[in-house]
Amino acid sequence: MATSVMDQGQQESALEQAIEQLDEQIGRQRADLFEWEDKQKSGNALLADLKVQHVQTCADQVLGKASPSAATKIAGQITDLENKLLGIGRIVSVKRDELAEAQAALQPLHVALTERAQARMIVEERNTVETIVADTEQALADLNSAAERFATGLNSLRQRQYRDEKNRSFAFDNAQSLQRRGAGMRA
Repeated sequence: MATSVMDQGQQESALEQAIEQLDEQIGRQRADLFEWEDKQKSGNALLADLKVQHVQTCADQVLGKASPSAATKIAGQITDLENKLLGIGRIVSVKRDELAEAQAALQPLHVALTERAQARMIVEERNTVETIVADTEQALADLNSAAERFATGLNSLRQRQYRDEKNRSFAFDNAQSLQRRGAGMRA
């Protein structure tokens, strides 16, 4: 039984280590995901600025204030940035999926750890109950032994041949008193 408690302790320790490692991995994945999401947000903000700039350049071109190549150059930058943002979006999506998988893998480990801890507590409880039962059985044996010594002592006081009447009276009076007190304890 002590071996199974040790084995459960080792299993709990291994599960705790696995959970800790997975938590660390999740933390790194979360930080990596946030970094890519920040790149995506920055890229989207830059794209919005480029689109505003493109509209202004086109308006200036109509008014003759900007050359046609300026609007074309900004349109090319917009296209390049949109393509980069598509790639970043795919990376963000993959990173989110990886994070979700890692978080999903963590739940069964927590469940297993909880089950192991409950099993350990059940074994400890069983050991405690067995100890209490053994102690109670010993107390009962001690009580029975004491009751037997008590009965033997009372019989000895009553059956003995006394030379002096005072000793016989003292013995019988005390035997009677002890018997009443003993009966009161059992009740």
